[in-house]
Amino acid sequence: MTMAAPDLKTMPIRKALTLLLIMVLPRTASAEPLLRPLTMDTISSFFRTANLRLLNLGSALMQGPVEGVQIWHNLTTFMASREGIVTLAYALIVGMIGTGAEWFYWTYAAPARRAIDAMDIRNPRLGRRLAFRRTALFLCGFLLFSVATLGSLAFFDWPEGAEHLVLAPIMIILLTRFMWIVADSLFAPGHHQRRLLDVGPAEARIWVTVIVGLTILVGGATIYAPLIQQAGSANAAEALQTVSVTLSAILIIVAVSASRKHRDSTQARTMPRSTLPVPFLRMAIIIAIYGLWLFSGDVIATLAVIIVLAVSSQLHLHRAVMFLWSDEPDHDLTEPHAHGQETGTAQVDSLAPSIILTLARYVFVIIAIIAAILALDIPMMEMATSSNPLRQFIVRLSEIALIALISHIVWLAVRLPIDHRLQKLIATSDPHGSVNANARLLTLLPLMRTTGGVILLAFFVISSLWSLGIDIGPLLAGAGVFGLALGFGAQALVRDVISGIFYLVEDVFRIGEYIEAGTHAKGTVERITLRTVALRHQNGPLYFVPYGSLGSIKNNSRDWSIDKFNIPLPVTTDSEQVRKIIKKVGEQMMQDPEIGSKIVEPLKSKVYGIEPGIKIFRCKFRCAPGNQFEIRVQAYKRIEAALRDAGIPFAAGTQVLMPLPPHGQMPTTTSTPAEASPSTP
Repeated sequence: MTMAAPDLKTMPIRKALTLLLIMVLPRTASAEPLLRPLTMDTISSFFRTANLRLLNLGSALMQGPVEGVQIWHNLTTFMASREGIVTLAYALIVGMIGTGAEWFYWTYAAPARRAIDAMDIRNPRLGRRLAFRRTALFLCGFLLFSVATLGSLAFFDWPEGAEHLVLAPIMIILLTRFMWIVADSLFAPGHHQRRLLDVGPAEARIWVTVIVGLTILVGGATIYAPLIQQAGSANAAEALQTVSVTLSAILIIVAVSASRKHRDSTQARTMPRSTLPVPFLRMAIIIAIYGLWLFSGDVIATLAVIIVLAVSSQLHLHRAVMFLWSDEPDHDLTEPHAHGQETGTAQVDSLAPSIILTLARYVFVIIAIIAAILALDIPMMEMATSSNPLRQFIVRLSEIALIALISHIVWLAVRLPIDHRLQKLIATSDPHGSVNANARLLTLLPLMRTTGGVILLAFFVISSLWSLGIDIGPLLAGAGVFGLALGFGAQALVRDVISGIFYLVEDVFRIGEYIEAGTHAKGTVERITLRTVALRHQNGPLYFVPYGSLGSIKNNSRDWSIDKFNIPLPVTTDSEQVRKIIKKVGEQMMQDPEIGSKIVEPLKSKVYGIEPGIKIFRCKFRCAPGNQFEIRVQAYKRIEAALRDAGIPFAAGTQVLMPLPPHGQMPTTTSTPAEASPSTP
């Protein structure tokens, strides 16, 4: 009797999570789950299994050489027979066909490769573009060789089992050549201008050697071990795998040590020492993975390798992508991190590298997940239709990952152009200058960025809940009811938000403008949020005023400003002479290179009033908003100097008592009361 698997869509979330903890993806023949509760029996069983595996490895290492000698004897006997000679002849023909096809390709592609090698590389981006072209040339030649070699195998009638003897070395050659092309393109030893990774020449040579060596060791063991086991020599196959894995671990340890020594020698004077023992951690991880393979076998060790590679790629992807997009001159790669800087960490103000970095991160994670599924021998085509709750949960997690990728790319497409535009506006704007048309962008762009982020976050949350099988209908209904209750209970908040929306839509004020609202709030607009506006008072305090409290707005920073000021002169001053002097001062100010461009209408004056002994002249000019104070100071200085040159004093500020002159005569004295009759003590 079988039990139907429960459906996550109709199951309470707590119960679903409980089942996820007790059920696993694959099951063994005995229907026992792969993940078991951690008990003393489990630990003991693990150690017994590890001990048995070590005994089997020891037995294989002891008996493997004997079986290997027997395999070699059988192989030499076969090659001396008629079937062996035919196999060797067919293999030589296959090799000649593949080599000839690639030689024919290089007769036409070699000039392009030589042109790339001889080209003068003027900047790093050109060098990396040429590196991709060179890699494409090599990959095309490799693809032609592979197709010709593998395709020609089908034209021959091979002796029974002989095609495996030919196919195995061909696969090793193809795999090694492909990995060498990839490694040579990434590290480019000897050609630092075409290097796609930020490493030194010594490290580049080390890692190319390591990649090729690991390909030969691991690939050879992976390909030949099943053939040897089919030949009836299981101990020899196990011994080959053991030797291959051991030599691979030793090779990696030696490479990491040599690379660390070279990096330490080049960074000793430029880079601060890390607080973590990174070299020790690397060695410990390598030894731990090798120990897992010894005690637990291929599956767990492969999963550990996949996890380490996935984490390492995530840590280094940012540096690699930004290094590819960096257009700075190449530094001396014998000291790749000179002056304490990493080239790959330089920020690049562009949308393309950020999107590519995001895609690369997700691609590497997806590759790691697929590799783990293959290592666990899980049928991928059955994942979507499986009734196992955990497999369904993994499929839904994949959907959420895809939604997260799309949301993140859209967020980058929204955020990065806005940030780039804001940086340009802030760099070109003068914080002490007048407010220009860019102030509206400085006001609206941050709000657009915040709004876009909130919308994308809400879309991601709702879509993720839907992918997990959670009914979002009641959630949306509850959110609507909550929003309605919030609207009734927080009327002031709603009023502030709505008022702010209309203020911004109607372009009432912008960042950097000086406004006056009501009787209390006035100052320069520094920051705008969804509910409040921050005003910097001229005395320094920063006021946060809700939009609903602003009321009518007086904007002192729009279009133009008119400034008026009075000049008191003696009542005997000739008004026409003063008007002409001030008009001439205004014309001179219009021609001044510093303040002339800020004046809209020149300085003018007229008689504003006459008081006892004082004649008041009203001066007026029109200028760009915010510049009236500076222009007024200049006007005072120039008017004072012009009046001094004309011999016209300013009024004394006291009333003048003058005797009545005879008919038709002007008064001759202008003495003050203090001068006419001094006070007596």
